[in-house]
Amino acid sequence: MNQAFLQMFVYDNIDEVKISSPTSLYTQESHAGHLLRIERTSLGEPNPDNLEIDVVGKDGTIRHLQVFRKEVFWDGKQQPQLLYTDITALKQAEKKKQILEEKAQVASR
Repeated sequence: MNQAFLQMFVYDNIDEVKISSPTSLYTQESHAGHLLRIERTSLGEPNPDNLEIDVVGKDGTIRHLQVFRKEVFWDGKQQPQLLYTDITALKQAEKKKQILEEKAQVASR
């Protein structure tokens, strides 16, 4: 975790994140996906290298993140390295565009 991660989740420090339950960090749907990925890992099955998740900040705001996952050799074993990109503004712009397009279709009828 770094400062950018803390800002995405609206936490002040790593200790706040550590005492938070995983369910409080994800939306319900994204938490279900998280549990599925843990299960797949335990069965030795591959997980996607690129996915989108929705997380809940400490203040209750929902952020949309793109996650890039790569296996790296760390501390003598293979471990996942995760890179997060906040795509909230992009998702909001896409939704606004869709609403405007729907309004334009209705108006042209």
